[in-house]
Amino acid sequence: MNPHVEGADILSILETPKLSKWSDEEHHNFVNAVRLYGKDFTKITEAVGGRSKHKVQNYAHNLKQRFFLNPEHEDADILPILEGPAQTYNANK
Repeated sequence: MNPHVEGADILSILETPKLSKWSDEEHHNFVNAVRLYGKDFTKITEAVGGRSKHKVQNYAHNLKQRFFLNPEHEDADILPILEGPAQTYNANK
C-alpha cells in the first residue's frame, strides 16, 4: 500500500470502473459509423452508444494500429479513413 495515498483517494481508486472490452455489436457499429461519417467522432460516438467520445477516439487509434499490422483484417478497409484528415467520408463518392 502506498503511504502517500489518502483514505478518500483509495476509495476513488477502488471505485474506478475497469476497462471493458468492446462487444461485437459496438465494434460493428463503430466500423459502420466510420464508413458513413469518416472521422466525425461526435457522430461515431452517437452511433456506437454507451461509450464516451474519448473512448471512441482511443478505440479508433487502437484499431489503426491493429489494421496497420494486419491489413488482411475484414474491417481493415477503414484504415485509410482513420489515417486521413478529419473530414466526413462519403462512401457513395
